Amino acid sequence: MEVNRTPVNIEDEMKRSYLDYAMSVIIGRALPDVRDGLKPAHRRVLYAMRQMGLASNRAYRKCAKIVGEVIGNYHPHGDAPAYDTLVRLAQDFNMRNTLVDGQGNFGSVDGDPPAAYRYTEARLEALAERLMDDLEKDTVDYQPNFDETTNEPTVLPAPYPNLLVNGSTGIAVGMATNIPPHNLGEIVDGVVWYIETNLMIDGPKGPSPQSSQGPSPQGQREQDQREQNPGESGGDPEESGGDPEESGGDKPVGLSRPVGLSREQKLRELIRLIPGPDFPTGGSIVGRRGIHEAYVSGRGGIQVRAKAEVETTKKGDREQIIVTEIPYQVNKAKLLERIAELVREKTIEGISDLRDESDRTGMRIVIELKRGEVAEVILNNLYKHTQLQQTFGIIMLAIVSGRPKVLSLLEVIEHFVEFRRDVVRRRIEFELRKAEARAHILEGLRIALDNLDAVIKLIRGSKNPPEAKGGLTTAFGLTEIQAQAILDMQLQRLTGLERQKILDELADLTTLIAKLRGILASQRLLLQIIVDELKAIKERFADPRRTQLVDEEGDFSIEDLITEEDVAVTVTDTGYIKRTPITTYRTQNRGGKGRIGMRTREEDVVNHLFVASTHSYMMIFSDRGRAYWLKVHEIPDVGADGRGKSIANLVQFEQGEKLAAMLAVQEFDAQRFVVMGTRKGTIKKTELAAFSNPRAGGIIAMGIEEGDAVIDVQLSDGQSEIFIGTRDGKAIRFGEGDVRAMGRTAYGVRGIQLRDNDEVVAMQVAKPGGTLLTVTEKGYAKNTLLDEYRVTGRGGLGVKNVEVTDKNGPVVAITQVHATEEVLVMTEQGKILRTPANEIRTIGRATQGVKLMDLEGEDRIVSVALVDAAVVEEAPPGMPSEPSTGTPSGGEAE
Repeated sequence: MEVNRTPVNIEDEMKRSYLDYAMSVIIGRALPDVRDGLKPAHRRVLYAMRQMGLASNRAYRKCAKIVGEVIGNYHPHGDAPAYDTLVRLAQDFNMRNTLVDGQGNFGSVDGDPPAAYRYTEARLEALAERLMDDLEKDTVDYQPNFDETTNEPTVLPAPYPNLLVNGSTGIAVGMATNIPPHNLGEIVDGVVWYIETNLMIDGPKGPSPQSSQGPSPQGQREQDQREQNPGESGGDPEESGGDPEESGGDKPVGLSRPVGLSREQKLRELIRLIPGPDFPTGGSIVGRRGIHEAYVSGRGGIQVRAKAEVETTKKGDREQIIVTEIPYQVNKAKLLERIAELVREKTIEGISDLRDESDRTGMRIVIELKRGEVAEVILNNLYKHTQLQQTFGIIMLAIVSGRPKVLSLLEVIEHFVEFRRDVVRRRIEFELRKAEARAHILEGLRIALDNLDAVIKLIRGSKNPPEAKGGLTTAFGLTEIQAQAILDMQLQRLTGLERQKILDELADLTTLIAKLRGILASQRLLLQIIVDELKAIKERFADPRRTQLVDEEGDFSIEDLITEEDVAVTVTDTGYIKRTPITTYRTQNRGGKGRIGMRTREEDVVNHLFVASTHSYMMIFSDRGRAYWLKVHEIPDVGADGRGKSIANLVQFEQGEKLAAMLAVQEFDAQRFVVMGTRKGTIKKTELAAFSNPRAGGIIAMGIEEGDAVIDVQLSDGQSEIFIGTRDGKAIRFGEGDVRAMGRTAYGVRGIQLRDNDEVVAMQVAKPGGTLLTVTEKGYAKNTLLDEYRVTGRGGLGVKNVEVTDKNGPVVAITQVHATEEVLVMTEQGKILRTPANEIRTIGRATQGVKLMDLEGEDRIVSVALVDAAVVEEAPPGMPSEPSTGTPSGGEAE
């Protein structure tokens, strides 16, 4: 026996086979239908449950039985995918409005799997029943099931846009869909507005906020033509009357709606009524641009953020972040694991405890912070590094007329309304046929009752039923159906009461037929039925929006949440940094012992003290001439005696770099300059605007020669004077104009010529007038009028500033002070003294100074800073007040 073989090109065969497979996946598995918003698997599960009689008011049935019905009659796949589909329809954290009412373990937001189908039970939700209303009325087409033993609907009647209400997610071949869920009430409002404003020939009676009178039939035809041919008159909003607000084109209110809204106007109003997705897990959507893009083009991305609040612990000593809602489709257990991992890796610091206190009443994730940490800063870092904030990519892809298509919001609603109009029309036609058939029979019964004696005589005279039926059709002009109905009529129908019932039923049917014919003849009446059914769905099933819509932060920043106050920023030699409110340090008289400002280890010493506002940015300059950027409120507040946090966790210093100076900057003004001084006497000036865009890894601020280091950086207005002081008591004063502005990478010029073994310890941008405060290592200080230092040329040897002896020690700091300022002095052992600057005696240049601070043992002064005396002074709880008069009290020894 010969076998016919036909040669086939393998490339063509593979191409055809792959395309067949791809279309099978696209149409029959992965993508939802735009009409009912369901994939075939979901549709078959719901239809199978309906066929089993699992209504919302009936008893639950084992899911195993439901799965068997589904895979045995409609879905020729394994039991696992059928059960997974059933489970998803019952999960309130996946479905905005669940379609299956589950009883038992159906999984959790932690990713826990559902119990086996032999343990769980289910039935339909009432909303799912609405999806299948009127299936028996020939509203949709049916197709044979896989083994042609029964039929199944190709689509469900769906009286509301389920595609938008519950959304859909699926990956096909070469394409994917990701449609977010929406609020049912908002979707109904949008569809009702679209129908009443754009389709109804005659608007509803009276003005309505979401309805208006439609155009005449001629106007409707012109509108339809304009929508199909937007290039013609009326298609462009500018050509059809300019601004829609001036022409009234965007006002769907009242009875005088202009004819023919443009698609842009329709979409604009729909976006107003449907402002954005509404996720079952709540949260917030940040910004509206992504929503607008998705609704206009069918593609867009939105930022979904968890709902978090900041609370104070019961002890009141620290804050905690409470998360009650998380973004859609985020696994809570994995989210907690990620936060814990970031804390272990020290990517996020400041978290002391992490707990999941969720229960049946709702979600509650507790993120407890360390003492002094700013909750808003930690929360912002969590948003950046975890799924507490994530992007939801919207792809509104669905099956339209058997083909996949990316749709705008307006197109989805247009396709739904067109489908629904066809469903309602088919239902009305079915009801009309049924009513006409019944009326036809009743008309025959009425004729028989009017001629009762003749009919009885004819039937009694007939030999058999066929002869009686033929006699009735011939004698009274009845149809075979009417004649058969007369023969089937019971004798009790011959009573007067039953006769009246037949006549009344016939009258009612006549009225109903006229009404149904009127609906089919009127587009407005047909659409009004759709509107009424939509409103009924909303009234019963709509609930408040869960996902909040917040505008993009824009100029809003975390600084707006931080109380503005001056703080003392201290840094140790090993790089630990902290901030403390200035009010922590009450004022003491000159000669006091100070109070503890930072606990340090024996091998560590405090060597920097700065004062800045919590709303400022700190420009951090390293000794190697690099600049970094840090926000003051990001520096931890760990209490007056806390150690702080390593500065390496806040900025990315290079190997071997140390902090040299900090500048508090709020605006990078091009009219201001950064003046830098080095240990070997080099001076450099650069415009502040050159530092406006520092990178995370820092930028070059000044070129530094080998063996040299930056010791101070200050801001100037370009019209000041430069004062440089050395460790051995020398100083120089010259005009700022002697130093020209240079680029960031320049090395600078000589500011002072140093003697052997001497080095610069201070560089000041000074203004004429005022005094210069000099502080020495062993606790001595003096104020000297600036005018006592004559102005010289840049690069000289300078003049004597202070008499350096074994009693007072070498110079530690020099700074210009004013009468309203106070001095903060910090020692190597971490003590801080705060005292008014005007209490320090003003004396001449070549003197030793007066006692400023009583030091203990081998302690020495390492840093000095100034603060405005206007800062409110509040002694911490439990701290005794200072004596108002008398000799120095000696302060508080801790």
